[in-house]
Amino acid sequence: MSSTGREQHHETDQFRRALNRTGIAALLSQLDRDHHLVATEAPFRPLHPNLSWGRVLLTKESSSLALQLLDRNDEGDAELAARILTALLAVQDVRPGSPTFGLWPWHAGDDPGVMDPPDWNWADFIGSMLARIVHDHLTLLPPAVVEGARTALSNAARCVLSRPVNLAYTNIAAMGAWVTLAAHELSGHDLPGEPRERLRLFHEEVTRTQTFAEFNTPNYWFVTLEAMTLIKQCTTDTTAHAMADDVIDVLWRHWLARWHSGLRQVGGPVSRTYDSDLINNRPTCVALQLASDCRLQLYDVDDLPAVGRLGEQAYVDYRATPEVIDELCGPPLPGTVVETFTPDGVVHAERTGLPAVGTTWRDTHVIIGSLNQCDTFNERRPLLGWFDSSGWFDSLGWFESGDPTHAGRVEARLFREGEPFAAGNLSTVQAEGRVLWLLSLASPAGNRHVKRDIIDAGEPVDLAALTWQLSWSWVAPDRFRLDGQRLTGPTTITPGSRLTVHTDRVSGGLDLLAATVEGSDVTCHVVPHETGVDLRCDLLPESPGRRMPIMDLGTVGIAGSLWLTGGLDPSPARPTTASAADRLTVSWPDARLPLQLTGRTRIGSRAEHAAGLG
Repeated sequence: MSSTGREQHHETDQFRRALNRTGIAALLSQLDRDHHLVATEAPFRPLHPNLSWGRVLLTKESSSLALQLLDRNDEGDAELAARILTALLAVQDVRPGSPTFGLWPWHAGDDPGVMDPPDWNWADFIGSMLARIVHDHLTLLPPAVVEGARTALSNAARCVLSRPVNLAYTNIAAMGAWVTLAAHELSGHDLPGEPRERLRLFHEEVTRTQTFAEFNTPNYWFVTLEAMTLIKQCTTDTTAHAMADDVIDVLWRHWLARWHSGLRQVGGPVSRTYDSDLINNRPTCVALQLASDCRLQLYDVDDLPAVGRLGEQAYVDYRATPEVIDELCGPPLPGTVVETFTPDGVVHAERTGLPAVGTTWRDTHVIIGSLNQCDTFNERRPLLGWFDSSGWFDSLGWFESGDPTHAGRVEARLFREGEPFAAGNLSTVQAEGRVLWLLSLASPAGNRHVKRDIIDAGEPVDLAALTWQLSWSWVAPDRFRLDGQRLTGPTTITPGSRLTVHTDRVSGGLDLLAATVEGSDVTCHVVPHETGVDLRCDLLPESPGRRMPIMDLGTVGIAGSLWLTGGLDPSPARPTTASAADRLTVSWPDARLPLQLTGRTRIGSRAEHAAGLG
């Protein structure tokens, strides 16, 4: 079994063993015993139409199972791990001169180049598993498998080194730094370049900016923390250890700035996430629990999700300082954080020249944050708030099998024909718990993805339905009032109307201030449902078969306010609107913190929207 190298509480040791046990069980249940690789039923992926689908053999998950079996080392584990590794190494691209040399495909049997572009990250992720196996478990494996693993690690590092990675690609820049350093030290093969060069560049960027271009992302924050932790755990380079410590320090300060210990959530804005709710970002929860030596308990040792990925983390030596642990577990610290993340817009999107500036406000029972301007890519959360939803929060708690109803949530999304749509352009301004927001559309822009699925200017796209949605979740619908009246079902809402919500500890609401497309009013409804209430604005009347360029919509201006505050504070004054020459201005009078937001309503490029922000 791997050792983390530090004395740990008995409870933490139990948690590590449970992670390992649960991860192995989940992956073993999927193991194809004929091919010795983890198998699953994969869907057709429109963004990767040439990728195999149906029953497929998974490379990354197979490397994870091999590592976890060796970590456990029960009877027969090492032998099975050796068979898995032999099968895994056989599908690495080792063709001399191949543009994907050193890379694995997602699915064994596919060529890595079948994806356009290839997923270069598989060299980092599988390379990381191999580095840990070579560091921790050489004595458990036959010599031929050991040499094969070392060679495959060297090949993976060559693949990483051949790829120019922008330092703004935070998690992969960090993973590449760890894998290349480990390969230099552990593979036994000569590699080009200075071993810690990638780490040096990443360290310089983080030291210079004191933030991350992939800001406040639970998924990538944990990957970066893991990479830096493994550098310290699995290499002997003390200079690299010091660099990793510097990055870890910034990671924790970045996390804590938007962490709410009472709600156990991170407030917006979020640059990338696969799920708004932290409890569903499972590897991050595991990292936090281990780093706190189980003082912060996000999962019960007897009720872990059956997710194979989690077992990889069982013996990663995450360490938080006592001061960090106290802040993770202590009462939330009230205040506002305003941070410039990048000088020219969010990562993986069109550069606009507009700095990406986030504002987050935290109070005892609330955390809410926004980004000054952003696309509406499915993985972004440019406007996200969490609040104590009183009765639900108290009765269900955190440990109800990962049920996300421990806190109320409010977030904004754009949908095309029921699917998330990246072509929105959301502008915001925030003071404490009050936010003004304005939605328009951009062209050219992303469709399902901001890089891999672009709708060119003038390109027709299916627009049978287009809906802007601001959703309140995990709070009882009977807590809401529309212009003072209870909601009895879906209700039309028009500009000038106000939706309010009161729980035992929190007050909040929104104003709809404008809703037009090319000068015509948009139909909006407030829709109560089982777990909350949505504001839904249909930018276009539903029309199956409609296909047109986004630019043909002309102007789009959906604007409103949003607020959250602790206690039963009275509703704030109502904002006002003014429009002129394809621009909309919304203002919120307040004696202490007045707000004003001006944005472009004419559909245009991201840069044009950035230039129109005021």
